[in-house]
Amino acid sequence: MCGIAGIVAVNGRAEPDEIDSMTGLIVHRGPNDHGYLGFNSTNRHAHFTKDIDQLQQSDRGFDVLLGHRRLSILDLSESGRCPMSYDNGGLWITYNGEVYNYIELREELRGLGYVFTTGTDTEVILAAYRAWGVHCLQRLNGMWSFALLDVERNILFCARDRLGVKPFYYHWDGTTLSFGSEIKQLVALDRVSTAMHAGVLFDFFTFNTYGCNSEHTFYRDILDMRGGHYMMVPLNAQASWSPRPVQWWDIDLRNKNLDWSDKQYADRYLELFEDAVRLRLRSDVPLGTCLSGGLDSSGIVCVVDRLLQNQGVTGLQKTFTAISDSAAFDEREYAQAVIDVTQVEPSFVLPTAGRLLQDLDKLIWHQDEPFLSTSIFAGWCVYSLAREKGVTVTLDGQGPDEMLGGYVPFMYKACLADNITGLHWGAALRNAQGIHQTLGLSYPKIARDLLGEWGKGVLPVSMMPSLRKARELFQSDFFDQAVRESVFLKERSQLADWKRRVGGGRFDQLLYRYTRHDSLPGILRQVDRNSMAFSIESRLPFLDYRLVEYTFSLPNEQKLLGATAKQVYRRALSGIMPDKIRDRTSKLGFVTAEPEWLQQDAKKTFVDAFSQISADAPYHKLQVQNQFDQFLSGTARFDNMMWKVFCTERWLAQNLIK
Repeated sequence: MCGIAGIVAVNGRAEPDEIDSMTGLIVHRGPNDHGYLGFNSTNRHAHFTKDIDQLQQSDRGFDVLLGHRRLSILDLSESGRCPMSYDNGGLWITYNGEVYNYIELREELRGLGYVFTTGTDTEVILAAYRAWGVHCLQRLNGMWSFALLDVERNILFCARDRLGVKPFYYHWDGTTLSFGSEIKQLVALDRVSTAMHAGVLFDFFTFNTYGCNSEHTFYRDILDMRGGHYMMVPLNAQASWSPRPVQWWDIDLRNKNLDWSDKQYADRYLELFEDAVRLRLRSDVPLGTCLSGGLDSSGIVCVVDRLLQNQGVTGLQKTFTAISDSAAFDEREYAQAVIDVTQVEPSFVLPTAGRLLQDLDKLIWHQDEPFLSTSIFAGWCVYSLAREKGVTVTLDGQGPDEMLGGYVPFMYKACLADNITGLHWGAALRNAQGIHQTLGLSYPKIARDLLGEWGKGVLPVSMMPSLRKARELFQSDFFDQAVRESVFLKERSQLADWKRRVGGGRFDQLLYRYTRHDSLPGILRQVDRNSMAFSIESRLPFLDYRLVEYTFSLPNEQKLLGATAKQVYRRALSGIMPDKIRDRTSKLGFVTAEPEWLQQDAKKTFVDAFSQISADAPYHKLQVQNQFDQFLSGTARFDNMMWKVFCTERWLAQNLIK
C-alpha cells in the first residue's frame, strides 16, 4: 500500500518541483521510503533517484515524471522500492495496492520463463504485463492503482482495480496530464483550479450521494478514473489527444445460470469467502481486524480465527472496535459475543464530540471532500487505535450491504416488485409479511412504496420532494446552475436506457447501482483516506472479484427474503459465527451518536459556524439556522443536512474553494 504521483507534459517539460510537492503531500500513505523517475520520451532515457535535486539539475529534459511513497507490506527490503523497473529497464511502475494472488501468478510466470529478483507483488505486475499486456488485469486478484511505463512502446499504462478500492485522480489541461492517489496532490498545482463542481455538491445535499457516483469530483477540473477502467497515455501524443479511460471489467447482471439448493449456494459462498480471507492474510507486517459487532466484520473475525486455528496458530488476531456511551449507538454487546468465541486480542475506542471537533480539520484534509455524516469519524478513531497498537494491515467488512441487500428499508421495494412482475406470489407474500412484521410497515404503506418503485423515473423532476427541499435551501442562482450540472439528474434521465443495457431485474439493478455508483464507491473513498491517514493498509475480503461475481449470479431469495438480508451469507457462516450475530436483523456499523452530539457538546460550535455563513454561500444562511433551531427545540427531527452544511463550510474554508 502506497501513494503515487505522475506528470506527463505533452510536447513540453515536466517540472521536478511539482512531482516533489505531489509526492510530499502523501507521506502518510508511504512513510517508509520514496522515489522518483524521470523519463524523456524522445531519447527513451529513464533516470531513477531518491534525490529530487538530480532531476532538477539534469539537462535531459524529462517530459514524464513519476513519484512514489512506500508503505512496506511485502518484502520489506530496499528491493521493493518504487518506481520499480523490470526487463532491464524496459518497464517501470509506480504502484499503490496489493495483488493477493501474486504467489500463484509468480509461479505461473516462472513457468513461462520470467525471472524474479524480489519477493514483491509489484514485480509480478510488471512481469504479468510483459507476458499478457493489458489483459494482465484480468488475472490480478486485489486492489490497485498504478502507472506503468512501457519504454519500448513509449506509452504510460494507467489502471485501477475492478471496484476502485485504490484511488486514481487526474487533471488534464490540454497540454499536461497530472495524476495521483489523492485530490490534494492536484489542488496543490498552480495550473489546477479550485472551482467547485456545483452539480456534485447539489447531489450531495439533495440526494445524499457521496460525490463518488461518477467520474466527477467536488472539484470541477479534477476527475476520478472509475474502478474497472484503464487509460493508455501515448507519450508522443498529438495535440488532439485527451484522456479516455476504457472500461475493462463490470458486473454481469445476466449471469443467472445456477439452480442449486440453499446448501449448495451457501457452501460455494463459504468456499470463496474463506479463500478471499486467506489470500488477504498474506503480509510481512502485523495484521488486525476492524470489528463493529455487525454481521460482516464479525464474519471476517470468525473466519480468520478458523483459518489460524486450522494452521495451529493462535493468539495472533487483534480486533479494534468503536463503542458509544449512548445505548442506541453501542454494539459492544455483539462485538463481545464474537470476542468470547475467538482467540483475539480486543481493543476498544470511544469516539467523542470533543475529539471530533479537535480532529475535524485533519479529517477533512485527509478526505479531500465533504462527507455525509460523522459515522466516518468512528472509522477514523478505529484506525488511529490500530496504529497505536502497532498494526499496519487491517481486514474490513465493506461490501455485503450493497451486494446482498443489507439496506432493507431502501431495497425491499425493488425485490418485491421483482416477485410480482415474475408472478412469484409465494415469495411476494413472504416478503410483504416479513417487512410488515420486522419493519412495522402497514400493508397500505408497503403498497404505496411498491407503486413508487414502479413509478421510479416517471415522476417529473419538478415534483420530486427532495428537489422542492433543495429549492428552499439553496440560493436561486446556485440552484439553477446545479440542476443543469447534476450528475444524479442526468443519470435519472437516462435510467430507462441504462436498464435495457445492463439487463437483470429491478433488485439486481439496484444492488448494482449501490455497488458501482451510489454507495460503495463513497464508502471506499472514506475507508482509503481514513486508513491511509494512519499509514494502515485496509483489505476488503468481500470485494474479492470472484465473490462479487458469484454474489451477483445468485437469485434474489439468496440475498433478501422477508426483511432478512444476506441470506446466503448467514447460512454459509452457520456454526462459524455466533448465532447471536448471525440471527441479527438490526444494523448499525461504525456509527456515532451524532444527534446527541449536536444537541450537547457540539451545539455551540455548530451555532457559531452557521452564524458565519457568508452571503455568497450556495445555501441560505437563515434557512440553515432555522432548521437547526427547530432541531434543538424538538420541533423538527434530526436531518443530516445540518452536518453536511457544517462539513461543507469547513471544507470550503480549508481549500479556498471558488
